[in-house]
Amino acid sequence: MSELDEIWYDYVSVHRWTDNIKGRILLAIPDIYGSANMAIIYFKDLRQDMVLSLYDGQTTDERLKAVSGICNLNWFTRVWTATEYIRSSQVMSMDGEGNVCSKWKDPIFLRKMLQVWFEEAQKHKSIHHLETRAGIGKDLVPWNLGPLLDMGKAKSSVFGLAFGLLSKRRCRSNYGFLHALLGLVEPTSDRPLDHEFEHNYKRIARLCLAVGDYSPLLMTPRLEKHNMPQQWEIKQGLNDVGVWPLGAQRQLPYYHQDFSFRNGDLETGDPVLKLQLIGVVSQAHGRLEADPIVEFAHEASIVLDATGPDLDSFIDTLGCRLYDERFDFIKQKLAAANQSAQLAGVLQERCNKELGNSWLIEGPGGARWVAEIMTLSLTNPGRKRGEPVSRMAFIGAHGDTIHAGPTGGNHLVSISCTACHRLFVFRAGLFEPSSDVVGSIA
Repeated sequence: MSELDEIWYDYVSVHRWTDNIKGRILLAIPDIYGSANMAIIYFKDLRQDMVLSLYDGQTTDERLKAVSGICNLNWFTRVWTATEYIRSSQVMSMDGEGNVCSKWKDPIFLRKMLQVWFEEAQKHKSIHHLETRAGIGKDLVPWNLGPLLDMGKAKSSVFGLAFGLLSKRRCRSNYGFLHALLGLVEPTSDRPLDHEFEHNYKRIARLCLAVGDYSPLLMTPRLEKHNMPQQWEIKQGLNDVGVWPLGAQRQLPYYHQDFSFRNGDLETGDPVLKLQLIGVVSQAHGRLEADPIVEFAHEASIVLDATGPDLDSFIDTLGCRLYDERFDFIKQKLAAANQSAQLAGVLQERCNKELGNSWLIEGPGGARWVAEIMTLSLTNPGRKRGEPVSRMAFIGAHGDTIHAGPTGGNHLVSISCTACHRLFVFRAGLFEPSSDVVGSIA
């Protein structure tokens, strides 16, 4: 360091006793961290033996103890530490004894914790067995910490992702929460926030809408009327169990140039969006709440009813749209096993015999066979980057939650295209009775 270098230490540098001064400092914090040569994280409760066990532990219990120990560090519980880490371009960390943890080049250890978690998950019957062994509920596990890595390296984030991350952390006041939120999202504001939470919360959301971040409109609404269990009560729409937060935005909405506020300005107007029309909802199919393979058979029948025996359409809908697998990956695996023609034959036979929803589970052409040859029930079926669970298991957990499964709202909807009149099947989280959804515009 030279005489011209400046050290910023939040506890000392932020004037905490005058709201006007404090508000303007809080607005500047994202730029202060973004322009810093180095941000240093001080993990007061981190011990060297925890780090060594994480990297060099020999047993599952030793590694899991290290993972939960680091996940439970006080630093991970605060909203401002998340904002400051994400806005910083260069980060180092120190343990509680003042040792700089530069050796591992992973300042918050999250990459290594995720690696250990994935490796251990493959040794267990399911991810839920691993979570139980790790003491989830009493201790945190890596996914509880939120998408810190996806949002790092001084990048701005979408409103929904930022809100979901900060909602899991502690904050002294709503005022501080809003400033931390504003520090993560794309829009900037030259006006300090006041203490009216609802007004400022909506103002930040409107700032995001104006720059093409539509996630405020996609967040799960209040759920009071859905008889949620006590521990799932949600104040503003996101929760780490009952609702899965939205992911990162990949590109601007296609028609954003037509966005406007009607009957007012950013502060008071109604947001008006131009959206692509899919069609009219013709049916809403509820989940069976059964064994995953029985649920899969039910969904495969619904898809086949929409696509007919066309193999590519069936794979694209069931494998890609509903189970998030790549089309070319499924096709490659079918070709390598010489099973493309066999699957096409099964689809044709079911259509010819009009077998409806009675798709058998076992045997030749059964649902279990279909799931396996499409790789949907297999764990890590030859990808370059391994995954700890199958696509079926992942969608059964993540997909069910993000589509309002805990409220009973997870449905498949069949939508009739108004242009070609074909049926298309989508997953949807419904917050109204399915009978009210039929006939609505998608």
